[in-house]
Amino acid sequence: MFAFTLHGAKFDSSINDGRGSPTLRIQGQPCQRIGSLLPMLYHSPKFAQIYIFETENEIKNRIETIRNKSHTDLEIISKLKSMLDEHNTHAKSFRMARDRFNMDLRRDSILSPDKFRNSRRG
Repeated sequence: MFAFTLHGAKFDSSINDGRGSPTLRIQGQPCQRIGSLLPMLYHSPKFAQIYIFETENEIKNRIETIRNKSHTDLEIISKLKSMLDEHNTHAKSFRMARDRFNMDLRRDSILSPDKFRNSRRG
């Protein structure tokens, strides 16, 4: 829910036969995939995109990334978000990218309102 990246690796699940503790074996080089900073048209934001795109719906977007939504506490999610914004270097960097993106959108809409309206429609 608060991840900045997607963990990239080739996972070998053949060693889990149902007995004992689940085991995770990675083949090859593990990596972190960040992807685009903006979601594709008509797709919900994920990972770092949540810190930049449509932040007025950020809590809702975070909840949409998890499978079991029934046990989510909005207050805890909101407090964790605030804590990350205040203390996490990466969250601060992505917020700066959001501010820059929003500043560019405002500037473009002032300079060329018709072009801006058409580009936002997709």
